[in-house]
Amino acid sequence: MNIFDYAMQIEKEGEQVYRDFASTSPNEELSTVFSWLADAELKHYRLFESMKNNGTASVEKSPLLENTVNIFQKIKEGNAPESFKNNKGDLYKKALSIEKNMAAFYDEKAEESDDAGQKEIFKKIALEEKRHQQIIENVINLVNNPEIWIKEGKFREILDFYPL
Repeated sequence: MNIFDYAMQIEKEGEQVYRDFASTSPNEELSTVFSWLADAELKHYRLFESMKNNGTASVEKSPLLENTVNIFQKIKEGNAPESFKNNKGDLYKKALSIEKNMAAFYDEKAEESDDAGQKEIFKKIALEEKRHQQIIENVINLVNNPEIWIKEGKFREILDFYPL
């Protein structure tokens, strides 16, 4: 399997995981975040498909991180921690693991690539996957300890670690 086929496969798997989370989320805000993550993975899939088919592609700036921080702010201001308690924290860790593996894979491929354009794309996608990790870590913290997450509201730090 070539690099683009593999990248497309893992992006498709990531998309499906997030679509499943979105459809089963007991909370509208989290469902929205998961849908956005699924859409981001689909964009990555299409990017790698384009690279495979015509060798060219570009990464567009994604509003996902900023939009998610706005959703997190809405959750904090709504201050209804009981609506976020669920037993899916461990399940969401699967998504976190997928994101970590994807970021590591793209970082590795960026280092291996002799093509400057491909190297840049792999680096940008790796960064996006790291942003997804931060989002999922916040979701896990929210559903595992909503009172603390809402009280501390440290989700805005995502923008410091991974600026847009």
